Amino acid sequence: MIDFVHLHNHSHYSILDGVSKINELVSKAKEYGMKSLALTDHGNMFGIMEFYDECIKSSIKPIFGQEFYLAPVSRFIKDKEEKYYHLILLAKDNIGYKNLIKLSSLGYLEGFYYKPRIDKELLAEYSQGLIVMTACISGEIPILILDNKEEELQKTIDWYISVFGKENFYLEIQYHKLKEERIIIEKMKDISRKTGLKLVATSDSHYINKEDFILQEISFAIRDKTTLSDPNRFKFYNDEFYFHSPEEIAKIFSEIPDAINNTILISEQCNVKLDEILPKTPTESKYLPQYPIPEGENILEYFENKCFEGLNNRFNNNPPEEYKIRLKNEIELINKMGFSNYFLIVSDFVRHAREIGISVGPGRGSAAGSLVSYALYITNIDPIKYDLLFERFLNPERVTMPDIDVDFQDDRRDEVKEYIRSKYGYEKTANIITFNVLKPRAALKDVARVLEIPLEKVNKITKLIDNKMANDSNLLEILEKIPELNDIYKNGSEIEKKWIEYSIKLEGTIREVGTHASGIVISNKNLSDIVPLYLDSEGIIATQFEGNYLEKNGLLKMDILGLKNLSIILDCINRIKNNHNITIDIDKIPLDKKEVYDLFGRGETNGIFQFESDGMKEYLKELKPNCFEDLIAMNALYRPGPISNIPIYIARKHGKEPIDCYHKNFEKILKNTYGVIIYQEQVIQMAQVMAGFSLSKADLVRRAMAKKDKQKLEIIRPEWIEGSIKNNYPKELAEKIFDILIPFSEYAFNKSHSAAYALIAYQCAYLKTFYTLEYIASLLTQSIGNPDDIKLYIQECKKYNIKIIGPDINLSQWEFKEFVKDNQKYIVFGF
Repeated sequence: MIDFVHLHNHSHYSILDGVSKINELVSKAKEYGMKSLALTDHGNMFGIMEFYDECIKSSIKPIFGQEFYLAPVSRFIKDKEEKYYHLILLAKDNIGYKNLIKLSSLGYLEGFYYKPRIDKELLAEYSQGLIVMTACISGEIPILILDNKEEELQKTIDWYISVFGKENFYLEIQYHKLKEERIIIEKMKDISRKTGLKLVATSDSHYINKEDFILQEISFAIRDKTTLSDPNRFKFYNDEFYFHSPEEIAKIFSEIPDAINNTILISEQCNVKLDEILPKTPTESKYLPQYPIPEGENILEYFENKCFEGLNNRFNNNPPEEYKIRLKNEIELINKMGFSNYFLIVSDFVRHAREIGISVGPGRGSAAGSLVSYALYITNIDPIKYDLLFERFLNPERVTMPDIDVDFQDDRRDEVKEYIRSKYGYEKTANIITFNVLKPRAALKDVARVLEIPLEKVNKITKLIDNKMANDSNLLEILEKIPELNDIYKNGSEIEKKWIEYSIKLEGTIREVGTHASGIVISNKNLSDIVPLYLDSEGIIATQFEGNYLEKNGLLKMDILGLKNLSIILDCINRIKNNHNITIDIDKIPLDKKEVYDLFGRGETNGIFQFESDGMKEYLKELKPNCFEDLIAMNALYRPGPISNIPIYIARKHGKEPIDCYHKNFEKILKNTYGVIIYQEQVIQMAQVMAGFSLSKADLVRRAMAKKDKQKLEIIRPEWIEGSIKNNYPKELAEKIFDILIPFSEYAFNKSHSAAYALIAYQCAYLKTFYTLEYIASLLTQSIGNPDDIKLYIQECKKYNIKIIGPDINLSQWEFKEFVKDNQKYIVFGF
C-alpha cells in the first residue's frame, strides 16, 4: 500500500465549485486506506465541523484547511481589473486553527470583493501554527513562474520563508495533464534544489470519481445560469480533477517520490486537537454571554429574586404554595446547570420588545412548560394550570442548552435582533448561516435546464411531486412512487435518462448559501476568535457554521421568530382603540367566552391561527368545543398520525363511546382528553406513575419510545416492568401499557407548544367574534401581496354583511380601512 494523504480537496461546500459530499470524500479516503485527510474548500470553512465528525467516525485524522483568495496588494483595494491568487493554508495545531478561523473571517469582513480575500498583511499577522502550500496554477508562485517574472518570484519566495519558516512552506505540485503544470513542476523542482524547500504532491479534487466530471460541469452551468451546449461556458480543462487513488498519484509523480512522502510529513505536522477546543457539555463553555447585573450582586441570587418578583406580580403578592415550591425547584436546577444567565438574557429582550410596543407571543415549544419562564414574563401561559411539565423543557439527565424560541410580530422582529446586537456587542453577535441544497424538484429543474429538456415536460413531472413527498423522500424513492418519472428513467431517450440519473446524483448538493431568518448567536468574546464568520449579500455578519454546530462550539443560539398573527392581533387592537376608544389587553381577556367557542363550533375559523383548514373546520363542527382544553387538544391532534384519534376524542366527549384510561391511577392524567393519549407530557406522567421513574428519566423513556430505539427500549423494558411490579401493577398490565405507549409516543405532541398556540388561536377568535369589522380589516391588510388570502377574506366579508369598496381617492389609505355608515359596515381597499 502506498502512503499518501490528499491535502487539496474541495467539497460541495465550495458551492457549485465542487460536488463531493463530505461523507463520500471521507468514505473514499477510508477505502484507499488513508489515515489522514484535508479539507480545503474555496474561500470558506463551511464544511469543517461536518468533516470533523465524519473523520472521527471513520478513524481518520482530519486536517483543517482552506484555499484562500489572496489580494495581490491589499484586501482593501477593490479593483475589477486586479486578479487574486489562490493559496492553501493548513492548521498545524490549535493556535493555527484559531488563526485559520481569523483569516477566513477577515476575508469576508474586510476583504470581500466578489470573493472573500485576504492579503499579506493578514498572513504576516496570523501566520503562527499554519502550513502554507502554493496551490494550483492560480497560485501566486505558479503564476509568477508562468509569467517568467524571476526577480519577483524570488522576492515572493523569500517573503513566505521569512513569515512562515522553511519548515512550514511547501511548493505544491499538481498534474492534471495540463502543459502549464509541467512547466510549473520543472521550475518547482529547481526552486526546491536551490532553496531546500520541500515539494508536496496534491490532486486538486472537486469530485470523487473520474466519471463524476459531468456532475461538476452541470454544477458550473447551474451556478453560471448557462447550458452544457454553450461553447462559452466555464468548464474544467479535462476530467482529471477527481479524488485520485494513491496508486494513481504514485504513477503520476513516480519521478518525484519525495513529493508524495511529504504529504505524510505534513500530515504528521498537523495535529489540531479540536476536542480541547470544543466544550464537552454546554455548561463547560467559556463563551456564554453574561447578563449585566448590578454591581455587587450575585448572579444566582439576582436570578432567584427576579423570578420570585415576577411570580408575586403574577399573583398580586400572594402566589399559591404549590407555585412557590415548583419555582424554587426549577431555579435550583437551572442554577445547577448554569443556565440562569440564559433566562435573564431572554427575559431582557422580551421585556424590551414589550416596552417598545412589539407584540410578543404567549410561548412556543416546551419553554411554556417552565414556571420560571412564566415568572420572568418570557411566556404568558400558566404551566401549572394547564399541567405542563418543566422536565419536558429542561432535563438534568439530558445536558443540552435550553431552547427558548420566542415569537414576535413579524414586521418588527429585526428590531429585537438589533437590540441584542447593540446590548452584547456587534463583534459578539451574528446571524446564522444556512445551506440550501438541491431537493428533488429543484434538482430535476436545474439539471433539466442545463441539459435543455423542454420546460413543459419538466413541469409536468415536477408537479407530480407534492410537498410531503419532496420533503420526506429522495429521488430514488420518488421514482418508485411516480410511474411517469420511472418510465422516463427506464424507457426515455438517452438525454432524458441522463437527466434523471444526474438529478439523482446531484440531489443533496449545496446550491446556495443563505442566513437563518430568525437565528442569532451571542458570545462573551469576539466571535471571530471562536468560529469563522461570513458576510451575506446584504452586509449582515453570519457564522460560517450552521446552528447545530454552534452549540457544539459552546455558543448560545437564540431564535427570534416572526409570526404574522401577532401583527394581525396588534393591528386589530389599534383599530379598536381608534374606533371605540377601548383599550384591550389581549393577555387578560377571559378564556371562557361562550360566543368564542360557538364560533369555533360553527367552523367559522377563516383567519384563525392554526384552525383555518377545511378538515379542521369539519372536526370543529362535530366537536363543538366549549373549553380551552378542547382547543389545545385539537391543535395537537390535527396532524399526520394522531388525526385518526380525533373521532375517538369527539365520540368520548359527547358520551357516544366509553372513556378508557387503562387504570384508575391514570385518570388524573388522561381525564381531560377522555382517555386519549395526545401529549408527550401524558406519556412522561404515565411512566412516572406506573414505573416510578423520575420525570427526567421518564422524558428519556418517551424519547426512546418516540424514536423506536430498539436498543434503548430493550434496556428500558425490564426496568419499566420491575418498577411497575414494585408499584403493585400486574406484570401483564405493565407490558401492555409499555407497548401501547410506543406508537403513541411517536405521534404525541408537546402540550406546552399546543397550549401556547391554542391561546393565540383563541385571541384571534375573540377579536373576530366581538370586533369582526376591525379583525377582517386587519386580516386583509396583513394579506397585501397574497391575492388568494385577499379573495378568501373578501368572501368572509360577505358572510358578515360587510361591504367592500374598491380603491377610492377620497377614502383609501395605504392599508385596508374599515368604517361604519348608517349602521352598515364597510371596508375600503387601500392603494
